Amino acid sequence: MEPNQSLFQKNKRDITIIGVITVIFLLVVGVLFFLKNKKQTGGGGGTIPNQAGSASLYSKNNNQDNSTSQNGDSTNTDNNYYYQEGLIKIWDRPVAGYGFYNKKGSSDNILVFVDSDTGFLYQKNLSQPTSTPVQITNSSYPNIREAYFLNVAGQNKIILQYSANNTVKSILANIPDYYSVANDLENITALDNNITNISISSDFSKAVYVVTKNKVTNNKKDLYSDWYLIDNMGTSKIYTSDLSSWKLQITNSTDIYAYNNDTAVEKSNLYILNNNTNSLKQISIGHTGSSYLINNNSVLTSIFTSNGLKIYENQSFYGGAFGDSSLSVLSFNTLTNKCSLSEIIICGVPKEIKNYDSGLPDAWYQGLTSWQDDLYIVNNDYPSGQMLFNLNIDGQVNDSFDLKNINITKNQDHVLFTNKNDGSLWSLNISNILNTNTGD
Repeated sequence: MEPNQSLFQKNKRDITIIGVITVIFLLVVGVLFFLKNKKQTGGGGGTIPNQAGSASLYSKNNNQDNSTSQNGDSTNTDNNYYYQEGLIKIWDRPVAGYGFYNKKGSSDNILVFVDSDTGFLYQKNLSQPTSTPVQITNSSYPNIREAYFLNVAGQNKIILQYSANNTVKSILANIPDYYSVANDLENITALDNNITNISISSDFSKAVYVVTKNKVTNNKKDLYSDWYLIDNMGTSKIYTSDLSSWKLQITNSTDIYAYNNDTAVEKSNLYILNNNTNSLKQISIGHTGSSYLINNNSVLTSIFTSNGLKIYENQSFYGGAFGDSSLSVLSFNTLTNKCSLSEIIICGVPKEIKNYDSGLPDAWYQGLTSWQDDLYIVNNDYPSGQMLFNLNIDGQVNDSFDLKNINITKNQDHVLFTNKNDGSLWSLNISNILNTNTGD
């Protein structure tokens, strides 16, 4: 080593290596920081199908309610009481149908449902989330296909459909009052065989159904259908159609709508029944795969085309004719069969929809596709739709949910649904979510 060299000259090689390492380290830290910010702001990422918001109303509200003060104390603890109920599996076996039971002398939300395997009726007080469902009937009808609940002239009734000797049998019966002891169904009446469609008004006060029948025309066998109404006057035939493939909808005001079965292979038009002239009036030209959900002045329709599945609504529908131009598209896509329509709309919405060769809704009906759903809401504050509840994340469960038979209680504090994958019955308390976030 030469004399009188500076410190840098003496350690030039080591200092150079340290400098290079420092520059590389700073570059790596800078890149990681940039990528983190980019991810948080959504830059450069694709959109996720059927997600109107990055978080559900539940998770947004839950984060607010669980906020902490500077002293680390939890705030808004009263609101957290609502979240203790959360998502509840009411019945883990297949359920044929459910309704809301008007128990004499009680204002509680009483849920009543039918176990598919036994045909027994059970009830649960929704105001007591930890309560166990209790059996309220002893009448056994194994292998129930469908169950529909009515409250006609103050009497709780049920329609049960079951298979026997390759025939679909149906009965109408009174539900006995339950006072700690299970009893048999009362006043059991056999309805027509081969009922193909049943519709219940949203207030459970009336029902319509379609009976497919045979006829011979010019020595050729053919099918036709009779339509029946159940209300406080009893059961009566209201219409006869030369066609057999119909789906009906009845409103609280006894307006009856009909559309030919929704399928991807033909257009489905919407009609209204004129009771005075005993005739059908077409009020909408449908599309392939069209289905409809109607409640008084609102109509919801889902349409399957070559461009995929879309869902629309019209909030100023009063039974008159309407066209595509009067429909507003929602921010999510699903089938009307996965929705409930009242003052608000709540739907089961797939995270991803895969279009199959057989089309929709056929592929869903036939079990060729199964979806993973979340709950979405449409109301005054979210007219195009917003995620209400992420069933797996917010509900903290691992079940795969393909929702159907969605209903909202009259006072809008609970949403009920069955899981198409296994027939199980679920409830969710939505009162706190709606009251805090939407002002409903």
